[in-house]
Amino acid sequence: MARARIDISNRATPAFQFYPNDWLSSLKVACMTPEQEGAYIHLLCHDWANDGLPDDPAILAQLSRLGDKWDGATVVQNCFEKHPHKNGFITNKRLEIEREIQTNNRKQKSKSGIKSAKSRAYMSQRMLNGRSTDVQRNANSSSSSSSSSSTSSTNKKEPPISPKGGEDGFEKFWKAYPRKTGKGKAFESWNKIKPSQEVQAQILQAIADHCKTEQWKKENGQYIPFPATWLNQRRWEDSTEIILPFVPRPKDTEWTI
Repeated sequence: MARARIDISNRATPAFQFYPNDWLSSLKVACMTPEQEGAYIHLLCHDWANDGLPDDPAILAQLSRLGDKWDGATVVQNCFEKHPHKNGFITNKRLEIEREIQTNNRKQKSKSGIKSAKSRAYMSQRMLNGRSTDVQRNANSSSSSSSSSSTSSTNKKEPPISPKGGEDGFEKFWKAYPRKTGKGKAFESWNKIKPSQEVQAQILQAIADHCKTEQWKKENGQYIPFPATWLNQRRWEDSTEIILPFVPRPKDTEWTI
């Protein structure tokens, strides 16, 4: 039975990034009393969990736990503005930026997961096809041995040749893989896998994606696996988390978060 795939690209993230230096250097936060600062944190948490806050003073007074003091807490009120996507709601501009960044990250991970699942399904089908070919090959062999030697030599069919990566495919892999260590071992692993042209393309694309990850970039590639290990563990089927370009924080979105 096929397993249903759950789309996580729009699922709310349980946490948001908090930057202590931004918080401590914010003039708005510095002008708050300890009680107002606590109220601000409460509202930020409700904002993140519910994608905005109702633009209702009575509700905001209760959510902030300021009660009757809410009307005088203008420094807290000024940290929120009209929600860009929900009428009758307000939100913190900095939280809205964080929400958009995390949504883009989830979509990227979802795409990588789908790609990895397709690759695994392809390899599973290839293994099943290989077993079927072996059964047919054995049946042909038994039938051939019962015939006369002359008929056998005339009508004997060569078993189908499995697609191989070949030296050309390996050289492309070796040229693309950033860690040039243990070429002989890597070639042995390549020949054990015997990747088809489609799988070779997946391997080269995976290398390009992995080269963009923080793990492969840091400390001059110290954490890049040996090529033979990467092949033996079928690491091209792993999903990769590509770090998105940094989006500069607008000057008017200080913490405000």
